[in-house]
Amino acid sequence: MVVVELIRPTETLNTALLIPSIMKFTTSLLLATLAVATPAALLRAQAVPSTISQAAGSEQTVEPIFWPKEGRPKLNVSSFYTDFDGIDVPMIQLQVDSLNVLLSNRKTLRARGSNSYRYSGELTDSRLPGVSLGLSVFKVDEFLPDLSDQSWNAYKAGLAAELPNAEIVLDNSNIGQAITPYVFGEQFRQIVYEQATPKAIVKRREIFAFVNSRLLVFTVSGTKAAVDQNWTSIEHLISEMSRS
Repeated sequence: MVVVELIRPTETLNTALLIPSIMKFTTSLLLATLAVATPAALLRAQAVPSTISQAAGSEQTVEPIFWPKEGRPKLNVSSFYTDFDGIDVPMIQLQVDSLNVLLSNRKTLRARGSNSYRYSGELTDSRLPGVSLGLSVFKVDEFLPDLSDQSWNAYKAGLAAELPNAEIVLDNSNIGQAITPYVFGEQFRQIVYEQATPKAIVKRREIFAFVNSRLLVFTVSGTKAAVDQNWTSIEHLISEMSRS
């Protein structure tokens, strides 16, 4: 039983002596209560894991997913004309696996195979100097199974392990919001990261979308200055594409 003695108004209170005693009693009581009621919570608060999963907003360790090292299916390129209101319009068809992409074949555009295992092929355009647009197609079981937060965090964990000095400068999605580019009307996620080299800052912008049951990844590569300068033009190029 705790006995509390009330101080009469006529008595003089020595606050200089009373306040330290109150603070000491209150602190002891609070620590005793926390030790009994929430030991597990205190242990969790003291453990601060330095894993990529924490940066991704997860409390659990993420098993990283890496970009597959196996080469991508070869890009096949063909040209044809299509009639539009009586006018023959030159078109280009980009075929990778079961995915067919159609695009207006302007004179400045070049489509070619790639020497990198990452891409099936690459697009360049003299109107977009200094950048290339890589195309990669994966079956569902080859890379990311979906665009869920779990899969996306696993890919970012793989990036962090593979490129520890790279800095992510953009990470967003059109899932639940309207942002560009337009990727065949599908949901997408994109990530942009930069890495310093002795000559320049290299920048890569990756856009992931599932198209015709395949994972399609567009990769914009170049120096930071070139990618930033052609940011909107690359979006227009992707948005002009259609599937057949």
